[in-house]
Amino acid sequence: MFDELDITKEERDKYRQLLLGKRVLFLEGIIKESKINQLLKWLRILNNESKEEITLYINSSGGDAHPALWFYDALRISPAPITGIVNGRCESMAVIILQGCKKRKSTKHCRFHIHPISTTLLRIGNEKAIKKVLEEGRKTQNHIYQILSEKTGKTILEIKTKENQNLWAEEAKELGLIDEII
Repeated sequence: MFDELDITKEERDKYRQLLLGKRVLFLEGIIKESKINQLLKWLRILNNESKEEITLYINSSGGDAHPALWFYDALRISPAPITGIVNGRCESMAVIILQGCKKRKSTKHCRFHIHPISTTLLRIGNEKAIKKVLEEGRKTQNHIYQILSEKTGKTILEIKTKENQNLWAEEAKELGLIDEII
C-alpha cells in the first residue's frame, strides 16, 4: 500500500498504526502471497484486540488464486465482522476476497471483472506434470465457481455468462457480487 508513496519508513509505520487503530485494512494492487500474509497478520492482531467491525478497502486487479482463497477463508471465519468496500476496481481474485466479507459494498463507479483462472505451463517438462497442473487448476476453478454461486445466489452458468466482462457497480449488485452501492 505504501510502496509507491514518497514517505519515510517512520511515516509509513505511523500511518499503519493509525489505520489499524481505526480497524481499517487495505487490499491494493496485485494479490500475492507476501501481501496476503501481511493482511492475515493484521487481521489476527485486530481480532485479538476486539470483535468490533473491521473495514477492508479493496482496489485490486486480482492476482494469485491460492493466497486469495486463504484470505477469503480468514475473512469468512473472522470473529469480528468484516465490511468490504470497493473503491476503484475489484477484479479476478479480489472479487473472491470480497465475497468473504459479511457486508459487501462499492462506490458507484467501481469496475468489477470476473474470469476463469489462468495457469502457466511454461517450464513444465512432461505430459504427466502438465496434466497434474491442469487438474489442480480445474479444482481451484470449481472452488471459485462454488463460492460465487453460494454468495450471489446465481447458478454457475449464470456466473459464466458474466465472465470476461467489465461490470459497473450496479451490474455487480444485480449479479449479487455486492450488497450495496454507497
